[in-house]
Amino acid sequence: MANSQELKKIIEKKEDSPVVEEYFVMKEDPSVKHGKFLKYIERLFVEKYVQEFGSYDHNIKTGVWFLFNVSHPQNPMSVVGEYSNGEKNGKWFYFYTPEIKDTSVLFLLGNKKLTGVIRPGRKNQELQISIDTSGIKLAATGNFENGRKAGIWSSYLINSQAAEIKKDNIS
Repeated sequence: MANSQELKKIIEKKEDSPVVEEYFVMKEDPSVKHGKFLKYIERLFVEKYVQEFGSYDHNIKTGVWFLFNVSHPQNPMSVVGEYSNGEKNGKWFYFYTPEIKDTSVLFLLGNKKLTGVIRPGRKNQELQISIDTSGIKLAATGNFENGRKAGIWSSYLINSQAAEIKKDNIS
């Protein structure tokens, strides 16, 4: 667990909403998120479609964060990027949503999801997800510095060829 602090796991689900957040807080101050964070959409009380996954350090987003497409039956990864001091910093990757080739009812009901929630055995164990990158293709990549686009950004066509390279300046 993060920094050997005493942590408590919180599962927050608002009434009349399918959105669930699972995260850790400091035991001595439950208003401070610290450690793994998972946000997902719960469907039919069983299926979980991951929306975002990352970590907090004393209420500040830190490290690598993953964002997923919850409206697609496969729940594929759509963005990966890094936070530092609560701001986007470093390399970010954006992905196309994979094409659906199988339109059978079983497939569309989420039988072939690319992302899954791994339930820990113990109450305060860290949250985990599984990610299968099958079929996803890079759409764009570039850098952020202090929450703003910086340097060269590259965009790609669905067939993975470079489509445009753009230089963004920090102002």
